[in-house]
Amino acid sequence: TITGFGDDSPYSDYKATDIVAQAMGGLMAITGFPEEAPDQLGGEQAYHMASLHAAVGTLLALLSRDMDSMGRDVQVSMQDCVSMATLQTANFNYYTWDGIIRSRTGLNHAFSGQKQASERLSYSRTLYKCKDGWIAYAAHLAPPNAWRNTVAWMAGYGAEQELGEQRFEDPDVRVSEQERINQVMADFAAQRSAQELYHSAQKLRLLCTPVQSVADLLKDEQLDDRDWFVEVEHPEIGETFTYPGAPYKLSETPWQIRTRAPMVGEHTCEVLGEWLGLSSDEAEKLVAQESS
Repeated sequence: TITGFGDDSPYSDYKATDIVAQAMGGLMAITGFPEEAPDQLGGEQAYHMASLHAAVGTLLALLSRDMDSMGRDVQVSMQDCVSMATLQTANFNYYTWDGIIRSRTGLNHAFSGQKQASERLSYSRTLYKCKDGWIAYAAHLAPPNAWRNTVAWMAGYGAEQELGEQRFEDPDVRVSEQERINQVMADFAAQRSAQELYHSAQKLRLLCTPVQSVADLLKDEQLDDRDWFVEVEHPEIGETFTYPGAPYKLSETPWQIRTRAPMVGEHTCEVLGEWLGLSSDEAEKLVAQESS
């Protein structure tokens, strides 16, 4: 079962939606901008997290059954699942060990220099606005070669300014000068298109990518090459629609769509026959009575 707070708990009778689970699980507290209210992740992520953990729990239950021939009751709490998602950016150890309560950082990403995180915790901008969109960039605080390539990338446009100075190769200097680094990079990105920056950064093996919209995804060469999108025909409308496929590949049994989603009541007769033992005539008669 998948519930908001699990079975046999103080909150087991409470109702929960995606936004409730994100709030109760601590995820909203670290999502958004520090000067604004906590924000909700898009795409109903709490539901996805709970579903994935339910799938894992089911596989573990099947494995256990094969070992001792006993069935298992798999209980999944959305709050538990969402709390797991905070471990990377708001790790409980920051609070239990160092008394640090991590909060929202907006466009920035938390990192530390060479000293302890509790002493040198700082924030690096990872999203920059371009002329026609945004780029996500995550290389300028990586190992030395990545920083040097970042400077070389900007120098190719004559935009590195003081970031080319030797002192910036020291990670702790980059921590203390982070505000200035962010400003220089923001000015650099604002004058160029996202695709231009993406391709020039890739030539230097830098972690940079445009922030893609749904329309961009439909034109993405990578997704197209992996046959990510599939065509599904709708019988009532008589049109074919593009749908997302499966995010995994199986070597011997490739995934494929065998049929579209059923229409309302389409399989009622089959269900009545399989579960209640009704004949085809009996099931059709019952369906006709219900619809009249």
